[in-house]
Amino acid sequence: GFMLLKGDGVQKDEELASEYFKKSADQGDSEGQTNYAKMLCENANDIQQAIDYFEKAADNGSIDALIALSSLYLKGKGVTTNFEKARQYAKRAADTNDPKGHMAYGYFLEQIKDFGKAFEEYQTAANAGEVTSMGNIARLYQFGLGCKVDLKNAMKYFKMAADKGDPNSANSYAFLLQKGQAGPPNPDEIVKYYQIAVKANHTVAMNNLGILYLKGGAGVKQNTDEAIKLFKQAAESGNLTGYLNIGVIYEKGIGKPQNIDMAKKFYQLAADKGDPFAMKLLQKYK
Repeated sequence: GFMLLKGDGVQKDEELASEYFKKSADQGDSEGQTNYAKMLCENANDIQQAIDYFEKAADNGSIDALIALSSLYLKGKGVTTNFEKARQYAKRAADTNDPKGHMAYGYFLEQIKDFGKAFEEYQTAANAGEVTSMGNIARLYQFGLGCKVDLKNAMKYFKMAADKGDPNSANSYAFLLQKGQAGPPNPDEIVKYYQIAVKANHTVAMNNLGILYLKGGAGVKQNTDEAIKLFKQAAESGNLTGYLNIGVIYEKGIGKPQNIDMAKKFYQLAADKGDPFAMKLLQKYK
């Protein structure tokens, strides 16, 4: 199932992968039940069936199934939002003492604004090496949620998570480095951490690094071609702000000769994908 789902050594075939996951699930395998349920979640009409399989997997000890059930009820995806059920599933996950379970329960607590207890759960998970929780602790320190604002500790935890490959934390850490939160900006470090996020397809980091190259600053030299490359990468990965940024470059003549036709071309690419701001920008050329 995994090989077919990822196209690992075989031709990618999600439908056939689903069939293999179902065979595994129907033989009582918790991993198969969880993976089949995840695939069912892609269709809104199959959410209830997905819940049935997640519940079987949860009863068979799957932490991932408990976390998925909590998320479904918390976000109301295909079901009526039910905070009590979301809490129960997240708490069951935490009670296994699996770091991912503590992270999930911390996330639930954060959503109901119990930031102090959320911080405690994230701390337990982070102490056991759970990377997402490290980034979450950093964010709580950054904004003073459940603790005092502490940018030094925020930077510490963002870096810890970033060094383990977490793209959200890498983007945040690079941005704070750029703003001088760790002393005089180090351009090599800024680019290094943005690139960690970019390589993980983090489109906000693509735009952030692109803007840094476009304007220059924090010791990073201006490089319009590199900026355009990053903006295109962001747009082609689904973040239409990238096309808008390129349009502005050509409309205003920033680092490139002014070219209204090129500006309209990139605004149109964003508009064709449904971006309302791009549509508004195009109106002035009609």
